[in-house]
Amino acid sequence: MGARSNSEKGVTIIELVVVMAIIAIMGLFMSPAVGEWAGRFRVRGATKDLADALQMARLKAISETVEYKVEVDLDDQEFSVWKGNARRNSTNWPAQEGSTISPPRGVTIDNVDGNTAGVHDIIFRPNGMTTANNIILIRNPDGDQFQVTVSQTGCVRTNAYGG
Repeated sequence: MGARSNSEKGVTIIELVVVMAIIAIMGLFMSPAVGEWAGRFRVRGATKDLADALQMARLKAISETVEYKVEVDLDDQEFSVWKGNARRNSTNWPAQEGSTISPPRGVTIDNVDGNTAGVHDIIFRPNGMTTANNIILIRNPDGDQFQVTVSQTGCVRTNAYGG
């Protein structure tokens, strides 16, 4: 049990235990930061999903020369894209494009244009414009908030929202 000779290679059990202890201590300090990061990542991802759906509806309205809408259901916490039956003032929305999307667990679609309940439609016309300006807020319980803004010209923007 003396000093190792140059021909012996490897590590001792004590060296392994010390390294494992250092890793465990680092993990304890990093776990709260990882939790915060994960919550912010989820709300940012939900914001991107909604912005992508809005962009898809706009592009389809332009390419197919018919109205498309994104239906945001605040009561059921979901949104979906629908195809209209006319170039303007569609009276029927017969075809859902893709699937209905719900935000991840812990993320909520907080409001649409200040409304906190109900179903809200963001309609894109074949010229790419919407029928009104729209602001949608998405948040998580940690207070991270993101905003999706749709201008009347059809421009979709996302950004962090400070309240």
